Amino acid sequence: MKKFIKSAALVLGAALFFSCSNNQPKMVVMGDPAQMDTLSYCYGVNLAENFAREREYAQIDYDFDAMRKALERAALTGKEFVLNGDTVNVEKANQRLGNFFNYELQGRMSQKNSNSDSLDFDPETMFKDEQERCLISSSYGFLIGDGMAKGKLHIELASLFNAWKEFGTEEAKMTSEECNAFATEYFTVTLPAENKAASEAWLKKMESRCGVKKTESGLVYKIVKKGNMDRKPVDIENTVEVHYKGTTRTG
Repeated sequence: MKKFIKSAALVLGAALFFSCSNNQPKMVVMGDPAQMDTLSYCYGVNLAENFAREREYAQIDYDFDAMRKALERAALTGKEFVLNGDTVNVEKANQRLGNFFNYELQGRMSQKNSNSDSLDFDPETMFKDEQERCLISSSYGFLIGDGMAKGKLHIELASLFNAWKEFGTEEAKMTSEECNAFATEYFTVTLPAENKAASEAWLKKMESRCGVKKTESGLVYKIVKKGNMDRKPVDIENTVEVHYKGTTRTG
């Protein structure tokens, strides 16, 4: 069970696939279903692979239509919604899934393995009814979408959903191995190179601004308001108070 919980956490921690920052410009779009975005497709394959492992290990059969709708809503709008009287947002979804995976599912797996004749859930899906199946699936999708919305990578949902639909079929445009190879190349070579080029361009732009100076080590700075030079520490025991704010080049 610990192995399964860890696998579920990998999907719920979709933000690990991204670098989270609430100040980033919106990077998740619906995209064109007829045009494949490779990174988005590979992320979809990664998710589908994890869902397949959950199905194999714990026989969980999610409602992927409900999951897709919740993911799309969270990624594109971030707005919570009410499903059959239950609120679906980040806080509620985390609580709901934590309870389901850590308590409810473990108990149901034990009942199923004991061949009990009185099960209060559907052994084919591991949910007690369609309402619970839809709620858990929606909560799962909402957390994945929220992780995407807080990321700084360009993701096209149409390509991601196509990967879900085509996973494990002859229609699949890329295999898991091909996606892993692409992701490795992208995150270790392509993305660092793009970031380096963008950072160098940004620094060059900053250097050209009025009043900006550059040290021998390459530090670029600007004195916005000069302090009182008569008040400065004269002893190593003196203390100073420094106020500063650090951001990335994108804010």
